[in-house]
Amino acid sequence: VLLQKTLFNIEGLGRQLYPELDLWKTAKPFLEDWTRERYSPRATLKRLKAGLPVMRELLLESPGRLNLLLRRLLAEEDPAERRLAEAALRRETIALASRHRYRAAAGGALLLGGLVLVCLGDRWPGLGWLVTLAGATLLLWGFLTA
Repeated sequence: VLLQKTLFNIEGLGRQLYPELDLWKTAKPFLEDWTRERYSPRATLKRLKAGLPVMRELLLESPGRLNLLLRRLLAEEDPAERRLAEAALRRETIALASRHRYRAAAGGALLLGGLVLVCLGDRWPGLGWLVTLAGATLLLWGFLTA
């Protein structure tokens, strides 16, 4: 492919200098011979024969290399992935603790407000007990789920 691209560029330059030039017609027999020699069964076998010692060594070393690679993959975690997982776990733990604190604080405030309404409120006696019950429930939920 690169040879064809080079010939295409040379043909363009050649046609500027000599408009009747047909480089493809001139080079075609040489390219056909070169391609035939390069990709013939004999040339392919020759290249395979030259590469046999290298392929033999690779085949003999492959089980050991695969074993080493698998051991490394199984034994080592990616430190960056581990740090990301730890950071995500910390964020989740902080968010959960924050929700529990919010529930407990809101529950405590409602509990105190409800008790104040019960002690002071003659107008709505049921409202004080309702707010106290809601506060106690929220406070317990905040503590028990922590």
